[in-house]
Amino acid sequence: MAGLPLAFAFQELSRWKRTTAWSAAVLLTGYNLLQHYQYHTGILSAWDMNFSKYRYVFLKTAARYRYCLGGNEDIIPYKAHLEPILEASNDFERTYPYFGTPYTIDHGAEHNRVCDYTNREYNFSIDLKADSTFLGDRGIYAEIALDRFELTPWACTSAMFTIEMTDTSGTNFTYYAFRINEFPSETIQTWKRFTYHVELTHVREPGDQMKMYIWNPGRKAFLIDNVVVKLYRII
Repeated sequence: MAGLPLAFAFQELSRWKRTTAWSAAVLLTGYNLLQHYQYHTGILSAWDMNFSKYRYVFLKTAARYRYCLGGNEDIIPYKAHLEPILEASNDFERTYPYFGTPYTIDHGAEHNRVCDYTNREYNFSIDLKADSTFLGDRGIYAEIALDRFELTPWACTSAMFTIEMTDTSGTNFTYYAFRINEFPSETIQTWKRFTYHVELTHVREPGDQMKMYIWNPGRKAFLIDNVVVKLYRII
């Protein structure tokens, strides 16, 4: 019934206003259909969108834009409280707890030693063994930050930050990965800081293992520095 008053009101508009309204309706309908296509082909993400990502894929339909967006920004669960469990950091200047022994190079005064992924599929990793402080029915919330330096264009386009969780028998019960870059960039040889927030499943029992690492399947050339991982129990 609401359509009848709207139709009468539309008829009272001047010809110019009716033309403008019809044009706007057609454009908005077309844009809505385009966004549906972008979503179903992996160009638009169902979550984690921000202005920079949206601008990068605005009106884009080409195959190279499919599944190109990265980063991770899980919101804190509703009415949850975050209880700190652990904080681990590495500036790659020396050996730190929880981190392995990565391959590093000297990169000048500002960053000194950095983790080099050139021609390497894997390098640094964080290995954690859960104790009773990890236990909770609502899971784990991770805040991860790092500096990234691409030596060649689009070097980090396929690089994935990966999180695995295994039980005491070695069976994997969580595998989660996301692209380091929020979107591909032609800007190279510039340090950029990224921060990610990840909601993970609950630890099953003390002794479960959590492993974090960067997977570089293309063995592209980029550097990583100043990694910080903070873990919280969701209560």
